[in-house]
Amino acid sequence: MSNRDSRQFMRDLIADHPHLRPNYDEHLKDNDGDLLPHLLIADICRWVVTEQDSQPLQILQLLSWLEVHFAGMSDAKDDVDNAIAVSFIEHLPLLSEPGADVVLLLGPKMKAQYEQFSP
Repeated sequence: MSNRDSRQFMRDLIADHPHLRPNYDEHLKDNDGDLLPHLLIADICRWVVTEQDSQPLQILQLLSWLEVHFAGMSDAKDDVDNAIAVSFIEHLPLLSEPGADVVLLLGPKMKAQYEQFSP
């Protein structure tokens, strides 16, 4: 697998999930127009945890989309997988913390990665 461009990945994510456009626009504003994939996907992770009860369908669709695009750290390690693993999955709450219900919605590859990060 070639090394996918994480900036293009983030633009694709926003295009496929237009409800995240405000997060994207705010991110660009806060970073002088620079798209910083790790920071943006961490912001999206916080949005997922915060909005999981009020926007369950959008959360499920987003997590499913990420699962499809996540090769899993054991299979391939490129910029996209690294961003998803380190700046999204690793930032999810521990099972003992508030908001951890979102972990139950993860697909098998993301769940396996989560289990590597969580104690």
